[in-house]
Amino acid sequence: MYSIGQVAAFLGISKDQLRYYEKKNVFSPTQNEENLYREYTPEDIDRILMVDFYRSLDLDFKAIARINQKTDLDDLSAILEEKQNKIAAIIQQQEELKQGIQMVQQTIEAIKQKLNQISIRPFPPQKVLGDFSEFRAYEEFSALHKLAEAKPAMTQLKRLVLFDETGIHSSKMLITKDAAEGEEGELLQFDECVYTIIEDKETNEDLIGRVFETILTYMNTHQLEPIGQAIACMLLLAMEDEQAKSYLEIYVPFKK
Repeated sequence: MYSIGQVAAFLGISKDQLRYYEKKNVFSPTQNEENLYREYTPEDIDRILMVDFYRSLDLDFKAIARINQKTDLDDLSAILEEKQNKIAAIIQQQEELKQGIQMVQQTIEAIKQKLNQISIRPFPPQKVLGDFSEFRAYEEFSALHKLAEAKPAMTQLKRLVLFDETGIHSSKMLITKDAAEGEEGELLQFDECVYTIIEDKETNEDLIGRVFETILTYMNTHQLEPIGQAIACMLLLAMEDEQAKSYLEIYVPFKK
């Protein structure tokens, strides 16, 4: 029989760790009736080695308790496969987070390069899931929650603006998602648009109107005829001097 201090020294495990394992009921050392000290048998030490090994694989004590019971190699393989599948799911989630961060970094670089610059590009196909009146119509956001696919709201909202030669006369918020190839339903897609990125602050009054004036001047100069629609998409939200600011990309489709 061995004392807790001896076992801790043999195995390089602290006494507190041994007591923790005992508390988790993975083994039960006997108690000396005279001095009430714990005493460990060789079998106890084998169990401690087993627990320490499977803890190194991050198995929880519930799984270790199953192993601690009578298990054959198939049972053990099944327990390890469960853990492997959990790890694979975590890795997949972390990879998706990494890709999301990389996309935001790319967006930041695009903003730096293209802010207030005008170019021509297509508006990628979006499937329209629903709509509501305005971005600040928070009471209507329930429609977004019902239709959204567990993605941030700002990535699924597009502001559709209708205008003519007299100016902007209406707009609404569209709830969208990237359209898969061959997807059916209401799609929003334009092959050629005048495109720019703008910075919008709470202090910028009638910014969209001024931007449209700039874009329409560009279109007139280049003999491009707008179809009377524009789409504003939020790229990024940030703070400056304790005030919110956003970066929007603007698409103004024109006739071919």
